[in-house]
Amino acid sequence: MPPAIYVAGDTAGAPAGASELELLTPSTTRAGDTMLAIVVTHVDVEVEVGDEWTILADLTTPEDGRITILRRPARDGDASSVSLPFAGGSAVERSIAALLILRGVDPHAELVASDAVDVSGAQEFPCPSLELAAYSDLYLGIVAAISDETTFAQPSDARLLIEGDGDGMTIAVFGRWPETPGPTGTQEATAALEVAGVAAAIALSADALRGLGKSFAFDPPGAIGLPTEGV
Repeated sequence: MPPAIYVAGDTAGAPAGASELELLTPSTTRAGDTMLAIVVTHVDVEVEVGDEWTILADLTTPEDGRITILRRPARDGDASSVSLPFAGGSAVERSIAALLILRGVDPHAELVASDAVDVSGAQEFPCPSLELAAYSDLYLGIVAAISDETTFAQPSDARLLIEGDGDGMTIAVFGRWPETPGPTGTQEATAALEVAGVAAAIALSADALRGLGKSFAFDPPGAIGLPTEGV
């Protein structure tokens, strides 16, 4: 059975004044998997990653939101958790992050596009439209609310990959594989409550999968069935 694109993940929040975010590395992670960390915080807070991670995107919004997206390949002997320290020693505002483990995606694949917007007291979180370069590009929608009492519903043609809350915030990430180059159109997630926050999107090139068919698989158990290699 071909491996699933999304294998597993974790989320964690951090209160104002915290010096780092810590995320658990899923036990199903294998060497060669792509680790994608998404950190949502205030524009004044910078994630300090050294040489270990590559910053794929560092997005800011007019209302001072910041979404930093980091990537690195998983390795044999990785620790059971991932620590993402804040530059300067502490965050001035609360933060939340998600860690996604992707399999079957080139760990050095290019970032096709990215964007982010603010949401002010609404249920509708519009993840921006992105221009996809190839049918196999993967669209990830990211939504975060300044509330830990809400949940999110993904667009009807998307898969909710991960959702979690902590320290007064909620984050959710969903995936789409449109199989059509060009604009994706705005992808709207819906919060259960009217809340403020941010909505963002990135598109990743899945070069390793181009030219292959797609199917849905659940390998390892519990993985989310996004399109996979082969049929």
